[in-house]
Order: sequence, then C-alpha cells, then structure tokens
Amino acid sequence: MGFIERNQLLHTKTAPFLARNIVALMKKRRISDSDLAKAISLPYNTIKRITVGKTVDPKISTLLLIANFFDVSIDGLLKNMT
Repeated sequence: MGFIERNQLLHTKTAPFLARNIVALMKKRRISDSDLAKAISLPYNTIKRITVGKTVDPKISTLLLIANFFDVSIDGLLKNMT
C-alpha cells in the first residue's frame, strides 16, 4: 500500500471522529467555535470548517494547537472517544 492509499485510509478512519471530538470538548468547556478560534489565534472559519466536517485533514499545526488547548493528544482528537 502506497503513501496516498495509507493517507486516504487514515482520513477515512479518523475523519468522522475529529469534528465530533472537538465539538464535545468545546461543549465540555462551554466555549463556542469563536471562543476556541480566539483562544488559539486561528481564523474562526478554520475552526468552523473543522467542527462541521468540511475540513477532514487539517494541518498538523492546527491539530496541535487544538490538542494543546484541550490538553489532549492529537491521537485523542482523531480517535473514537465514546
């Protein structure tokens, strides 16, 4: 299996959880998309696209900012947390 196929497989397995996990973490902290964007100095639209599932493969730097804010690992953002 080549890099592209592995990368697509990764997105297929993790994409459904990313948005759901971030939304759950925001609810737990009682913050909005806008609050998160301001707190980690990212554009609101970037966060919104991730939380509604439009962006399923954000930059690693974006995931790191989000993970650090919520004190979870990047893996934690991508895995089924239920």
